[in-house]
Amino acid sequence: IIPFNAAEKLREGPYEFRLDFSDSDKEIGIIRLPPVQAKKSPTGNGGVIFIKFPEKESNDRTDGSSYELKTTIYSNRPLKQDDIKGYVNNIILEDSKGSKTFSTLEKREKDYSYEVIFNFQLKSNYENKLRIEVKEGEQTLKKEVFTVFQTDRKPNLHVLAIAPAYTNLDFNEKDADDFINVMEAQKNRGIFNEVLSYKYTGKNNTTTTALNIAFKLFCDNFTRAKGADKILKKDIVVVFYSGHGIIPNDKLKLVPSDYNAKAVEITTIDYEEAILKQLNKMDCHKIVFIDACHSGASGSKSLGFDKGISEVLNRLHNSPKGLITLASCDSNEQSFEDESLNNSYFAFAIKEAFSGKSIELKDGAIITCETNKDGLISIEQIYEFIEKRMKDIVPADRIQHPQLIKGSGDLDSTIPLFKTIKN
Repeated sequence: IIPFNAAEKLREGPYEFRLDFSDSDKEIGIIRLPPVQAKKSPTGNGGVIFIKFPEKESNDRTDGSSYELKTTIYSNRPLKQDDIKGYVNNIILEDSKGSKTFSTLEKREKDYSYEVIFNFQLKSNYENKLRIEVKEGEQTLKKEVFTVFQTDRKPNLHVLAIAPAYTNLDFNEKDADDFINVMEAQKNRGIFNEVLSYKYTGKNNTTTTALNIAFKLFCDNFTRAKGADKILKKDIVVVFYSGHGIIPNDKLKLVPSDYNAKAVEITTIDYEEAILKQLNKMDCHKIVFIDACHSGASGSKSLGFDKGISEVLNRLHNSPKGLITLASCDSNEQSFEDESLNNSYFAFAIKEAFSGKSIELKDGAIITCETNKDGLISIEQIYEFIEKRMKDIVPADRIQHPQLIKGSGDLDSTIPLFKTIKN
């Protein structure tokens, strides 16, 4: 998209547009466009008018009863508030209990721009057509249509599980499989409308490029309008990562299957830039399970880097809205897997937490994740169960304490979000 202000020239007569492509001084090609001239309105004023929907495509999806649509209108003639009309499903805004605000952004000699904010009342479970028109008397000079799909469905659960393929970890891919199974068992349990899961395991699916693309596509579901995978504000997003993590220069990097220690910057995933900032753009509830720095990497934590992952996560998560993270170990600890469990200790404890079963510990104490006997469990309850269970199953010569890391947002870790399998 090439911004071009041609209102003055277009009023004078037809003009030809030409795009020249060159590399240094070498001409590559030329594209010529048909002549363009502004149409004249009956009053003789130019009709060069453009309606823009900022940061949106031509459609969206919401579960709310109303929808705010911010528009910017550019014109080569002055406009009044009454010149700009809004309609929802062919009903004029004022008759549908909607409202609008009108303000001038910029006013030059022959160019004008206005911000108009419409608040439309929507029809439930319906493809609502929002139409914006710029009129002069009875004549419509410009109109644009914006579609909003309104749905009253229950929250959806969106799950992304990642386990890069390594030669020095035996069970992280199984950890991802088991986690997906636990999440998909939430289907038909009365809490979620749908459970939508995405799993990336295996060497080819977990390269640096593949994972960057996978996470970008997953987060783009928040802005996508159509389809069940559209993420709404009331939905729950869960991300599970089982693999190595490193911290060069105080930055947490996740390690893909094509990691090269001689090219760390281009063969790792920057957790803050590629994941955390993308999640922060999503105005919904987000939970991250991160089982990183497994001891399978030559027996040393974090592939030889010093600082602990949970220490960096605590710092990074001071600001993200609505984000809670469960990390598999504390600062300067390692995260282990166990052949007798066919899992990491962290993943195994997660499975047991969601099972709802009563577990007897070595000291004879009985623990269960659900305390109200209704099957409903919160992140706080999951964490408390995992903490007790890992203390019981992790050998004395392996120090590993899970951590609950809360952001500054509005996701209350004590509110029940899931249901145990046995119920």
